Parts: sequence; structure tokens; C-alpha cells
Amino acid sequence: MSVKNTSLFWAIAFVAAGIIGFVPNPVVGSGALFETNFAHNMVHIVTAIAFFVFMLKEEASQILFMKVFGITYLGVGVLGFIWLGGAAEAMLLGFIRINFLDNFLHIALGGGILASGMLLSKKRLEA
Repeated sequence: MSVKNTSLFWAIAFVAAGIIGFVPNPVVGSGALFETNFAHNMVHIVTAIAFFVFMLKEEASQILFMKVFGITYLGVGVLGFIWLGGAAEAMLLGFIRINFLDNFLHIALGGGILASGMLLSKKRLEA
């Protein structure tokens, strides 16, 4: 998969998560499996916009963005576990609703995005 297509994949995934979070459903949103609120959904949409913007830049910038964002999302997952303590759900940083499962998802996404950046960087060096 090309760098641009990988960026596009992540952009679409985040815009979909953001939009779905505004529509009542059992997976993402208020009272759903992955708990979100308006702010959390907007973070997903802003993230998608960032992926779209970096998709228009050169490959090195796209790869760097994936690496930095992947590490950031891994940190968000860890912070979420710390923030929750023993609670089932909480307001991360006082305004972003999260639950226990969100943290696993954030760590998985962070790892996936970081791995994308690392693999694409290696592939680029080999070319």
C-alpha cells in the first residue's frame, strides 16, 4: 500500500468514527460500546482532517505524521487507563468522554498507525 493510500485509509477511518459517533448506534457514541461525546467525536473528525492535510504533503511528512500520531495515540490510551483508575468511564482531561474499552482501542490504533509509519519508512528506504 502506498503512503498516500495509507494516509487516506486512516483519514476515512477517523472521519467515519467521528460521524458514526453522532448517530445513535450500539458501537460508538453516548451509551455505546465505545463511549464518546461531542468533544470525542470532534477529535476524531479533526484527526481525519489532519490525515487528509498530510496526505497532500510529501511522503516523508506523511510518514512522520503517522509515527508521531501513533505514539500520541498510544499515550492517550495509557493516559486513559491512568485517568479511569478503577472507574468504568470518565471525562479525559475534563471534556472527552471515554470508557475502559476506548483505551484498548486507542492503544491498538496508536500501534497500528505507528506500525504503518515505521513500515512505510522502511519500504521507502529500501526503494
